[in-house]
Amino acid sequence: MEPNLNRAARRVEASNKEHPHGWRPKSKRYLRKAKVAERYDVDPRTVPRMVEDGRLRPPDLYNGRIPLWDEDKLDADDEEREAKARAEREALARREAEGSP
Repeated sequence: MEPNLNRAARRVEASNKEHPHGWRPKSKRYLRKAKVAERYDVDPRTVPRMVEDGRLRPPDLYNGRIPLWDEDKLDADDEEREAKARAEREALARREAEGSP
C-alpha cells in the first residue's frame, strides 16, 4: 500500500481489488415508493394498497418513515409471477388442444 495515499484513496484502492474468494459483494439498490409506482405504472397512492392486497411485497426497510424496496427482490418476484402466468397459459393451451374444458 502506498504510504502517501489519503484515507479515501486507500479505501477506493482496496475496494477495487479482487475479493479473496473470487466474488465481490453486490451493492443493493433500493427503490422509493414513487419509483415502485413508476415501475408498475400505478399512482404512488396505489403502492400501499398493492402491499395490503398481496400484489406487492412489503418494504424491505424504512429510512425514517420512507419505505424502501430492494430492487433485486422485486425483480425476483416479477420473474416468479411471470413464470407462474406462463405455466398457466401453457396448461390452458394444452387443455384447449385436447378439447377438454
